[in-house]
Amino acid sequence: MKHDEFDEEDIKESDILEEIKDVAIDEDAFKGPFHCCGQLTKKKQKKLTVKGISVTYNAWVCEKCGETYIEPDESPRLEYLWLLEKMDDKDIVRFDRSLNFDGSSHFIRFPKELTRNWKKRGKAVIRMLSPKKFLVEIQ
Repeated sequence: MKHDEFDEEDIKESDILEEIKDVAIDEDAFKGPFHCCGQLTKKKQKKLTVKGISVTYNAWVCEKCGETYIEPDESPRLEYLWLLEKMDDKDIVRFDRSLNFDGSSHFIRFPKELTRNWKKRGKAVIRMLSPKKFLVEIQ
């Protein structure tokens, strides 16, 4: 059947779901070495520096084209650096808040528009990026 003869009404949802059920992904499918340019990539140690913070990580690099592949267990560390880099982006959502002091601790208040899905007794993990920059993760 040619593409122009194809009619979307001929597709049944059960046909698509049946195909998806038969797919299995190997647990090591996203681990290197990877194939690129007809050859296997080589593992190399790389360094990424953002705003004066450096992280070394292992990556799989194609020696022919230079393409870099990162394994899933390396990505969480790098995501924090990319987030730090994004923090100075002018298009990112930003709320300016007053810093308050209760006599023993400094605190800030989050706008209710941001906190609708937070738990009443939730936890916040605060990571210091620099003396005046912090990453706050609500759990």
